[in-house]
Amino acid sequence: MRNLILSLLVILTFSQCKNESNNNCSLAPPTKYFIRGYVKSLDIFDCIYDKELQKDTSVLGLSINPSKAKLYYNPKYSKEGNVEFERLAKLYNDISFNDSGSFAYNSICLADTVTNIDISVNKKYNKEHPANSKINDLIKIAYSYPKEYIDNNYKPKRKGYKVSAKYIPLTEFNKKNKILLGVGYIGFTITEKPTETNDFVFTVTITLKSGKTYSYTYDPIRIEKK
Repeated sequence: MRNLILSLLVILTFSQCKNESNNNCSLAPPTKYFIRGYVKSLDIFDCIYDKELQKDTSVLGLSINPSKAKLYYNPKYSKEGNVEFERLAKLYNDISFNDSGSFAYNSICLADTVTNIDISVNKKYNKEHPANSKINDLIKIAYSYPKEYIDNNYKPKRKGYKVSAKYIPLTEFNKKNKILLGVGYIGFTITEKPTETNDFVFTVTITLKSGKTYSYTYDPIRIEKK
């Protein structure tokens, strides 16, 4: 299951290039920027529930909807928002990639720092998690972010991967601020089933260093008991 979730994240994060013209996806000319583009607001997500994975576990997803987002693009890909893109690239020190023979980070990044993500449920999930409580300790998050790679002089810390997808407990994720989080797709796995079958409404709340808070509420989801 872990590998399946990570594969889903990698596909959704890096598949955008397949849908673009050969000119936009070509290896030349080189780009001095590793990141594809930025967003400043998180009013961009569609809530996704992966029913196909429900037999083993339940997967909640947040997937970027480009029609909702104000995007600032790498000049290699688009002429939209280049001035602000270049300002943000300098801010995050992504200015010396200078590579045409490697696959750059093709997702959109958040130009802010995520300080906390909480997931709550509207009904009693089990004895330890009553109605309207947080279930962070039952969640694993799948995500990626390129800051480590950029700060390491564009050298991977893991052989073969510039930006590897990560799959860790949400409580662990919340212990460290995440700068330049990739927001093409973020996945959440509920690791335990409820004590009773019910239709649950989950809410994901993301808090940023800037003080802004964004909440996303899913339609009711029926989850079978243990």
